[in-house]
This record gives sequence, structure tokens and C-alpha cells, in this order.
Amino acid sequence: MNFKKFSRIIKTLIILVLVTSCNVSPTTSSGFFDSSTSLTTRADSSIITKPTDLVSINKKILTAIEISKLPSKLEYTSNESIALNGGELRVVYSDYSVRYLPLNDTMLDVNRLNISTLGTKNVFIKYQENDITLYTSFQVKVIPFIVKLASVEFDIKSLEIYQNQSFELNVLIDPLNAKIESIVWSSSNNLIAKVDSNGYVTTLNPGKAFISARVNSNFTAVSEINVIPVEIESVNEIVNFNNVDTIAISVSNFGSISGDTPTNGGTLKYSISQTSKTSQLASLTEMSTESDVNSFLTTPLGVKPTIVATDNQKYLIVVELDNNSNVIAVGQEQIGLQDIIGYTFGITSFGVIGDDTPLHGGRNWYAIVNSNNQAAIATWNMLTTKSEIEADINGTLSLNKPTLDYTHVGKYLVIVELYDNDSKVAMADDRLIVSTDIYNLNISVNDSAVISGNTSQTSGSSL
Repeated sequence: MNFKKFSRIIKTLIILVLVTSCNVSPTTSSGFFDSSTSLTTRADSSIITKPTDLVSINKKILTAIEISKLPSKLEYTSNESIALNGGELRVVYSDYSVRYLPLNDTMLDVNRLNISTLGTKNVFIKYQENDITLYTSFQVKVIPFIVKLASVEFDIKSLEIYQNQSFELNVLIDPLNAKIESIVWSSSNNLIAKVDSNGYVTTLNPGKAFISARVNSNFTAVSEINVIPVEIESVNEIVNFNNVDTIAISVSNFGSISGDTPTNGGTLKYSISQTSKTSQLASLTEMSTESDVNSFLTTPLGVKPTIVATDNQKYLIVVELDNNSNVIAVGQEQIGLQDIIGYTFGITSFGVIGDDTPLHGGRNWYAIVNSNNQAAIATWNMLTTKSEIEADINGTLSLNKPTLDYTHVGKYLVIVELYDNDSKVAMADDRLIVSTDIYNLNISVNDSAVISGNTSQTSGSSL
């Protein structure tokens, strides 16, 4: 074999090797990335062309793309535009080189974008370089558009009404199409006026009560209800016959008894009754005895009592007796102790207590308990003592203002202002302790050990 023929054979073999190398197709995304990832890419085979000359052997070719960092916003309503801020695209070439590009609106494949309906939707990203176009996608969630509540109030802000009457309170919301998730009704004093779950109020006894409706847990409407007694003939007028005189007694809002002076030099005896004894007292004569009076009393006549908190709305009965224990005069008065004032303190979703300033010269006491205490608080008045409060809430009051943390979520904070050397209550209320939900981070790790999705959702840092 001569040298010239040998050279031609060698050249032919080199050309065959080079042509075979040029026929290798570019690697598509499905062959490059871990199939376990939720991110997908594909190459448009109609656009990708194979190298046909020897020069293409050294050319860097686009082979794959993927979302290396998700955009900051992944939740939308149907009337919003997709925002790619914070997103990042990973671009891979045939020589295994990689570069990262921030996502921008020009990469959005608007022809396949559809977020007009609710649910999880794919957002496609298109990237083109030279004659090659590749696609990838990520998912967003389309949620209903919710109109947020701005304010609430009652149609009746204050009302004076007779006892034993009923009426309805209506909550007015702004804006009118705001979403109402919950309404919780309550009364500051259920002995004066009570309210049901539909806003129907029933007045029971004379006095003042505040009806509240807490809407969506963060808006409250309040109506002041002044209940006045039905005009009936008084005890003093009924019992003033048959030579039995009347004792014009009275009980102050703080439980002080006055007017209990003997009319005819007799001895005064007292009793506290759960109910009025108007008709029984009216039937007494000068021949009636102490035993006759005790026959219709649950608690027999005795010494002058000290009015306590639990005596509120009961009846004080005073009877004057002569030396033979015959009745000389009688008197009756309903006990109406002054109601406490409800606090308007608040707790933020991060556990900060606010608006808990004492308003009556007393001191604030705090307790964290497991259950709501509105029913107990509604029975407290200006004579309720610290020990009675602790028994009602099944907890211990402390002067130390608590620091709230996650262990208190779902419990109730009770704040009580005590006056008169911390022996009696002036203000009290309780609030449910809630917290802001934490976010979930959607993270992933690719084949190159690159972590994605670990972007902080709030003002904290990812650890």
C-alpha cells in the first residue's frame, strides 16, 4: 500500500467519526432532572436542530431549564396578574455549564396561562436561545376574592325599655358585601338583660346592661340597654293598713342599709329573701307574730345583715316587733348593687396585651385560665371579693402581668381591677388568647445539592 492511498483511508475514518458525533441529539429536560421533582421541562423538538457540519461540534447548545427558585407570590385571586418577582431560572448547556437568570414577564407563556377559575394552576415559562426554545412550569393557587370587613355597629346604640320585654338587635356591617364568618353575642349582666345567638334581647330586672356582638373575632358592636321597672304599687302603700306601719328602708348600690329606724320603739329584725314577699307582708296585722313572718321566709328573721355580692337582686325584709314579738311595722327593698364595668382590653395575635389601664384607682390582677368566664363575670358587682372571683374562674389572680407565648393559645386571660385594698372588684373581663398561624416552607433539593424554596415568608430568617 502506497503512502497516498493510506492517507485517503485515514481521512475517511476521521470524517466518519466526526459525523457520528454530530448526530447525537441534545439532552431534553426529562433526561436531565430527577423525576421525583414537581418541576417539569421539555424541549420543542420542532425547533431544535441537529448539527450538520463540523463547526457545530464546538458550539455550546441549550439543553435544559428548570425553576431554581419559586416566585414570592404563589396565591392569587382570579382578577390578579401573575407576578414573577423573586423567581429564578436555571439554564443548562451541552457542555454542562449552568447559569441562573431572574424570572421576568417576557418569559411568561401567556398563550397557556389560565387562572380564571379556582384551584391549582400551572404557569408556563418559555426560554429561547438561538434556535432552541424550552419550557418549564410551576404551580399557583387561585382562591376566591374575599371582601374584608371594615366596621360593625348596631341599629340600636342605646335603649330605655321596661323589664320583661323582648326586642331584636341587628348588626350593620361595612362594606355590605363583606364576608361574615362568625357572630358571638354576650351581655354584660344576664340578670338584667340576656341575649340569644340570634340577637334577640330579653329584659329581666331593672338596671343597665351592655349587649355585645363580636364579629369575625376582631370587630365588636355594643348597645347600652337601660331597663326600668314596671310601675306597680309599692310595698309601702300595700302594707300600710290594719295598724301595721311601714318602714321606708333602702339599700345603696354599695350595699349600705338606711332608713331602718324603729317607728314605735320596737326591735328590728331582718331577713334576705330570694323573691319579693309583697303579698305576704300586706296580709300582716297587729296580731301577727314573728312566727307568722318566719312561716313565709326561707331564712328566719335575725340580726342586721352585711350585704354581700351574692345578695344582688334579692330582697331585704325588715320587721319591727314589740315586746310580745307582735308585728308593729314592716319594710321591703330589693337589693340592687352597682354593676362592675367591663374592660375593653385587647390581645394582639402576637400575644401583646393592651388597653388594660385601671380606671378606678385600683390595681390590676391577672390570671390565665382554661375556659371562658363571661357567665361568672356577669354576676359580679362592686361587693364581689377577690376570693369569690378566684373561685368563679378556678384560677389564682396575680399582680404580675403575664407574658403570653404559644403555650397559652386557646386559653383565656382574665383581668380584674380591685379597689378598697384589693378586696372588691371595680372592672373585669376576659379574652381568648389566639396567635398568628405559621407558614409552611415548600423546599426541594436537586441533583446538584441545590436547595430551593427556602425563602423566608415573613420578617424572620430561614434556619
